[in-house]
Amino acid sequence: MSKQYESLTELIPIMEKDIYGGWNMQQKGDGTPANPYVMPHVSFTPAVYSFLSEMARIEKQHPEFEWHNYMRYLIGRGYISGLSQGFPVEELQKVPIEELTIEDVFMMYFAVQRTDRFCEGILLKFFKDGTILNWLKRVKELDTEDNG
Repeated sequence: MSKQYESLTELIPIMEKDIYGGWNMQQKGDGTPANPYVMPHVSFTPAVYSFLSEMARIEKQHPEFEWHNYMRYLIGRGYISGLSQGFPVEELQKVPIEELTIEDVFMMYFAVQRTDRFCEGILLKFFKDGTILNWLKRVKELDTEDNG
């Protein structure tokens, strides 16, 4: 029996060795229309782009997860208390991995990815501190169990 998320979890060995990316702080441009300034931004490695592409594919294939309700989902599960104090980085990082379902992992990841659109660097932080790799390993563990 095939594993449903194998195309995602097969990235684990690559991700374990990856540096994920970093901040691009190159001073380019002089501010003129012909040569505009380049704002600092995060550049990811090819392994991260593979991961992001695979997650986008999973999102399209699994509308049952109701991706747009990720914050309500995470609050309802008790993983975060809300957004009144900003994005709950520490709360998501402290959730015991053994409690997570595949849907929990995907919603946590989606919350981080969406937050990165407004606070660039959050996604890189979750890669670099090992949180996303741990979530990915949890998906593999559960996917293996589910498919016995």
